Amino acid sequence: MGVIPDRKEFKNFTYENYIRFADSVEQLGFTLVTHTPYTKTSHYDKFGFLYEGKKVVVVYDTKAKMLTLTCQSAAMKKISPVAKQLCAPSTASDASDGKKDKGKAVEGKAPAEKSQSGKKNEPKGGAKQKYEKKNKNKESAAQSDKKQPPAKQSKQTEKPAQASKQLDRETDLKQKDKSGKRDRSDKDKHDQTRSDTVVIGGIYQLSFRKALHKIRNNSELRINTLKTRNFGKVNEENNYTVIRADKECALRYMPSVGQLDVSGEIAGQIADVFLSLGGTKVSSTVKEEKREVKEEKSRYTAILKKYLPTALEYLSVSAQNNLGSGFDEINKASDHYEYSMFLLAPFKGLENFIFELQRAKDIEVKLIGQAYDKDERGRYILKSAYTKKVGVVYSEVLAALYTEYYEKRNFYMHSTAADSHKIGSKEEAKEIIVKLFSVIEYNCKKLKEIGFSL
Repeated sequence: MGVIPDRKEFKNFTYENYIRFADSVEQLGFTLVTHTPYTKTSHYDKFGFLYEGKKVVVVYDTKAKMLTLTCQSAAMKKISPVAKQLCAPSTASDASDGKKDKGKAVEGKAPAEKSQSGKKNEPKGGAKQKYEKKNKNKESAAQSDKKQPPAKQSKQTEKPAQASKQLDRETDLKQKDKSGKRDRSDKDKHDQTRSDTVVIGGIYQLSFRKALHKIRNNSELRINTLKTRNFGKVNEENNYTVIRADKECALRYMPSVGQLDVSGEIAGQIADVFLSLGGTKVSSTVKEEKREVKEEKSRYTAILKKYLPTALEYLSVSAQNNLGSGFDEINKASDHYEYSMFLLAPFKGLENFIFELQRAKDIEVKLIGQAYDKDERGRYILKSAYTKKVGVVYSEVLAALYTEYYEKRNFYMHSTAADSHKIGSKEEAKEIIVKLFSVIEYNCKKLKEIGFSL
């Protein structure tokens, strides 16, 4: 390993890919040390990592859309392939290549070279041609003035003067009107920025990352600050800035306690994205009339009202979309050899719903099945530690939903030598989905009886 670090540049690198690159580097075993986000005064976004005790510097130029890596060769071998995958082909170049290009540019002469005095050297006769052209323009202008009658000339001079006065009056009125509007808009903006704050509790890292991914994929939104961390055990936090046009809001996420603070002009809109994927609203100062977008609704709500009137109160938009899409598609389907493919989305919706109910009671698991044990009869029951925490009825609901998920989904999504798991008719597939709906609706009624709400 050399003492002098390697340096590579990757052009045509988008900001979104820069974000993905930073996440990928961290997953490769590099330790994030510092992050300096770009600002209005500096268009450079910088990351500092450590790899095998050596410094790794990642700089992104937001104007030139260029990524620059500076690190030792061992680290460069690990991260440069990731950068190459995220940018256009043939855009990576070493610093040495850049120097070669500069050398070539010096060898060739430009069309107009500068002299020692700083002025461009012109071809012979250039100054004389300019002088003659200037004199000709003056003579032609003088001749045109002589040809015009005196009365006409005076009228033409009066009209511009009158137009100038009128323009001045209109400009003064516009400036007064603008200043009044500006004062009012600035005051409204200040009031809105001061009051718009949403606090979300019970939102954990999986849901948080999914929501961030959703924001990044929204063409109207962009994330300015990716990560800044305080490395305390209790006070660790992630800070982000989400920008929409000329408006923005700040995100302060504390993973250790599962709390997200959203504040700023578009706090209501951004908070809705996170709430759609998990968590509960603890407090909010956002007035409903200030909301810039309507709450997201499922396109399948009308279909599900017939089968899940109570459950709709508890089902998230993503769960509704999964449950409704499979049922809608199977209604449109015809002449299929096998119909089990239509069950995948509804059972995914059930899995999503179980996750949401677990998170609502602070049951943190990577897979929903990790929250369950089996009793002496082989039935799935919630683990005793969780049962004490959430109560008997809530435990029964979670156990019933998971039993339906495990038995049906695993049965129909797998094959056997006898092909006994095949669903050969549309009616049979619909019956399975309707049975799934009835299990969800029945258990949601039990939740309503104990006064549970999301």
